[in-house]
Amino acid sequence: MKVELRKSAIKDLEKIHPSIKQRIVLALFSLENFPNVP
Repeated sequence: MKVELRKSAIKDLEKIHPSIKQRIVLALFSLENFPNVP
């Protein structure tokens, strides 16, 4: 379920400006490094 949500989110990000997309992707990766954050 989490993977499917991520795939759809990435598809939406494809429409966003590259620099903004990069920031969001980096934010998502940083959140994955802190699983305790709700």
